[in-house]
Amino acid sequence: MPPKTVERYERLGSDKFDRMSEEDCEAQYRAMQRARKLALRPGASLKTGFQCTLRVVTPPPNPDPQARPLPALPATSDAVVFELVDALRAGVDQRSQVWTAKIVSVPETLLVLKIIQPSLCPIPHPDNDNDWLYYDHPDDLAPWEAWGYGKLRSLQGRSIPYFFGSGTITTPSKEKADVLILEHIPGPTLYEVALVGPDLDRQESITAGVQTTEDIFEAGVTRDSLQPSKFILTGPPGARSVVALSFYMTYIMRPDSSEKKEMFVNQAATFIRSFRTVVADEEEDEEVVEDFYKWVRENVREDLRKEFSVTK
Repeated sequence: MPPKTVERYERLGSDKFDRMSEEDCEAQYRAMQRARKLALRPGASLKTGFQCTLRVVTPPPNPDPQARPLPALPATSDAVVFELVDALRAGVDQRSQVWTAKIVSVPETLLVLKIIQPSLCPIPHPDNDNDWLYYDHPDDLAPWEAWGYGKLRSLQGRSIPYFFGSGTITTPSKEKADVLILEHIPGPTLYEVALVGPDLDRQESITAGVQTTEDIFEAGVTRDSLQPSKFILTGPPGARSVVALSFYMTYIMRPDSSEKKEMFVNQAATFIRSFRTVVADEEEDEEVVEDFYKWVRENVREDLRKEFSVTK
């Protein structure tokens, strides 16, 4: 649940069924299992070359000198044909299937389609009552995330991707799926950086990631997605920036919140700890891990330093 100091997008899924109703949960589970069986048949999955048509909404370019330029887009945006290129994330029990996609009429432009195919989203078993209380209804995912991008319009093209609108497609299994259209950000996720380094990239990821987290927070937004996989390190060495992804579970801070400062420190510290955990779990050289811990303790911002004392 969001803290009392924030407001949030109102769920659509709660209008579709009652999470407290065994009958509704059973019906939802059965419907999703039937659709998943169809979606997983040979030839029924999303694949390279699949085409779909969506309306593209062009956002204003970010005037910040450090912002990325808008990609080339077709003159007519009401019916833009996309062709899937590479899967960035795919498979069952995923909130979204994420693909790069080219615009057929402007093939040099690569965007990202975040496709919410309901049958492939996580679904609790009817017997798991507690899981249903926190069930993310597929109908909520795209509208809530689009709402989050709208609230952060001033950061698009800099700290977050440009957002080109949303729509609905029909998948090869004849299932309706909501789609978010996003800027393609080249570069590794921070999970990949934490996993393999090098140390300079890890350090730049922490510094730039905290800055991005602060940018989002200063825009009046807090979010739950702080795992390293939800950020991308982009730009040349020495001029790196971190771009935040995934704005489902986004909340709007109330301007008069007395807890704002504490909430930012908690968010930034959670981001750093998540990154640090990947380094510790995957790095075989204990000396490298300890050197990284020491760097964090000595180089994070002053208002975060107490969160990373030796005893933490």
